[in-house]
Amino acid sequence: MYLKKSIVVLSLLFLFACEKDDALENELFVEKIYSVDIDEMSGLALSSSDILYTVSDNTNTIYKLSSTGKILSSFAYVGQDFEGIAINPTNRNIYVVEERMRQILVFDVYGNLLNTLQVNVEVRDLNSGLEGICINPLNGNIFVINEKSPAKLIELNSNGSLISETKLSFASDYSDICCSPDGQELWILSDESKTISICDTKGTLIKQFSVKINQMEGLAIDFNKNIIYIVSDSYKQLYKLTIND
Repeated sequence: MYLKKSIVVLSLLFLFACEKDDALENELFVEKIYSVDIDEMSGLALSSSDILYTVSDNTNTIYKLSSTGKILSSFAYVGQDFEGIAINPTNRNIYVVEERMRQILVFDVYGNLLNTLQVNVEVRDLNSGLEGICINPLNGNIFVINEKSPAKLIELNSNGSLISETKLSFASDYSDICCSPDGQELWILSDESKTISICDTKGTLIKQFSVKINQMEGLAIDFNKNIIYIVSDSYKQLYKLTIND
């Protein structure tokens, strides 16, 4: 009887392990690495096929970059703690997450502040608050992620009103987020778990990729070219990867 129970338990553990491995199907490999002369990069957004934007949580500066990491322009803002950035595909406005203030700052392309949206999420640690942001290209809704304590996916309308909050549990922390062009999938970066996870807009995990890069803080994806860009804050580098089919 004991042997039969042991066999059943081991079989269940094996099936559970296989299910986890099925979700973590592929490892994404770095194709190119570019040096970027910016301290503490945090967040990344794709503006066009060869233009990226990032922020520094050290200088509270927004930087426009080439796809090879060259600084093209920048503008500063007197803020608290920049952590995430997104480009609105409709009007090209720039959305920046300010972690400690739990705010979204909206700028035009010239760096003029247009609006401030307050995100009322309860956090136990001010340094583990709002971390990533993206815009749904279909309806203009805003997705932000709370890094941890608690880990949450938050959906807002374009005016900043809350639509939904979902607790996340498929990674140890959550560093940045991108939305697919059809508005149906979210790609979420985790530094501690070293993964990129694909989930639906309600936070249900669909697929995971393993990514062996240290200190990952920003994620941008060129879906037309199947290219992923990641920035590392401590290493001051921009990584280029290719999405596996």
